[in-house]
Amino acid sequence: MEITQAGKTVGWSHRIIQAEKEGYDVEEEIVLRLKSMGVPQEVRCNLRGKLNQNRTLKEFRALVSSSFYEAKVEGKVEGHRLFLSSGGKNVEIPLPGVPLLPGDLCRSRVPGRLPMFDAVQAGVREAEVAYLGEEIREIGGQREKLSRLALTFDGMEENIWCNEKGEMVREEGPMGLVAERVSKKRVELFLTKMKGEIDLPQLVSLPAQVEIKDPGRLTRLTCRLEGVPLSNLFLQGGRQTWRNPIVTVEREDLSLRQKASAGESFPSWALAPTQFIQTGHPELTRWVKKITEERDPSPVKMRKIVHWVHRETEKWPVASLADSISILSHKKGDCTEHAILVTALGRTAGIPTAIETGLVYQKGRFFYHAWNAFYLENYGWVTADAVFDQIPADCTHIRLFRGDLQREITMLAALIGKLKLSVEEMKYGRP
Repeated sequence: MEITQAGKTVGWSHRIIQAEKEGYDVEEEIVLRLKSMGVPQEVRCNLRGKLNQNRTLKEFRALVSSSFYEAKVEGKVEGHRLFLSSGGKNVEIPLPGVPLLPGDLCRSRVPGRLPMFDAVQAGVREAEVAYLGEEIREIGGQREKLSRLALTFDGMEENIWCNEKGEMVREEGPMGLVAERVSKKRVELFLTKMKGEIDLPQLVSLPAQVEIKDPGRLTRLTCRLEGVPLSNLFLQGGRQTWRNPIVTVEREDLSLRQKASAGESFPSWALAPTQFIQTGHPELTRWVKKITEERDPSPVKMRKIVHWVHRETEKWPVASLADSISILSHKKGDCTEHAILVTALGRTAGIPTAIETGLVYQKGRFFYHAWNAFYLENYGWVTADAVFDQIPADCTHIRLFRGDLQREITMLAALIGKLKLSVEEMKYGRP
């Protein structure tokens, strides 16, 4: 399959499946060549696994790699539970049913809710599958009768086309990415010419339509958001207020001790480990002891952790997710690596820490971005951005989601190309 964006080749995928006694062996490879903030990137995802007779997932080994990082994940399905092993951490995930690989969806063609395995994020998501009928379409230079299916999960929509053999031959996904089966001759042609010209962050960013000269001096920013159902976003709470379709961000004043708003608290996951955030890992514990002192109050620990990550982590675009221990080892990355490492150190230090994702202003545009929020007693949630060394984060940080990033990436992808933003008002104060 050739993967294109706006007619330009950005990658390929290849699948081999072989029958065996108790099911099937499957091997898949996905390669993307892109740019991130002007820097060429190649992302590879390799999956090897075994399927049951009905093509549902039995076990797998996946490797996702990019410029500096690689993530290895192994897993197996037993009943309605997925057992994952990654970075020395074992996770057990309850499932609504035995998951399918996306490439086997055409075999089932059953409308309704189906669990789908995502090798890139090493997780399972339920997708709503709808049958849209049949059509004649040219694929790989030949006209074929195809069935069309629509998938919806976490607000993201995809369309796939299946041939009469039950093979997926075309897929249209988020960010304008299209994968389509091609001939060997076509593969040989684009492999030699593919240059990775598409700069994805720049492509999906939103024009600001006004110049924000000094974001650090803003005390209030009011924007209009349109194009997507805003009720699905986390726009209300803390420093943000939302009156559909207007969202206002006000700078936090940390010189004032203030009670958290009524009913506001931190969820248990804000201290918990995850696949990418290995809270309590010996290496994280060692660094927390170096960066902070035990007697430091939480606000002081927060500042020391954010400043340390800003100072020690080289700013470099990375086109895939990495776990906190890998980031601690390489000390390179963009906003996601900074946010993951801050979260892991913050939670290991005993401070409830979350990742916020949304938009931030840079050079005339709003870019999709990730930063952090710490829950401090008597203050509530306090924002921080280790990329820009900001506590609190400036008012151009517009929160769309708060969580652990893994699921939020899918939800952010559902907004790309649809969300529109216009600045309504800016209020400046002292820096």
